[in-house]
Amino acid sequence: LKNGLIILYLIIPFLYTFLAWLFIDKSIRIIRLAAYIHNSIREELNSILNYELLNWETYKRKTKLFPKWITKFLDRLRIFIFIIPSIICIILFAFQTPSKPNVIEYVLIIGNVLLIILVIIIHSVAEETSGAKKEK
Repeated sequence: LKNGLIILYLIIPFLYTFLAWLFIDKSIRIIRLAAYIHNSIREELNSILNYELLNWETYKRKTKLFPKWITKFLDRLRIFIFIIPSIICIILFAFQTPSKPNVIEYVLIIGNVLLIILVIIIHSVAEETSGAKKEK
């Protein structure tokens, strides 16, 4: 690659990080909706009917149908589809840059690494496998 195009290796991870944020946003919205149904609608309906309904979140937490590690692994794998290309781009930049990175390139590298770490942290909080938690 020509020297001017090598910088694309540091710009492409921002696109993947943006896509990861959109994916995490979808997970957060699902979890919020599940929590609302589980903690509000379900409890209200159960108290009116005096019968247990809508126990999906409880079932999902307790079921032994599939081992939890499989679903957690698949949950992590989905987010790493966005992270792995970013890491590959940063590595390719490191190996293909002809000289020591300049200040802008260092800022882009640090920004990319921080965003990747942030995606991993937020995704670990917003994973869908465990189900909605009971609000206190």
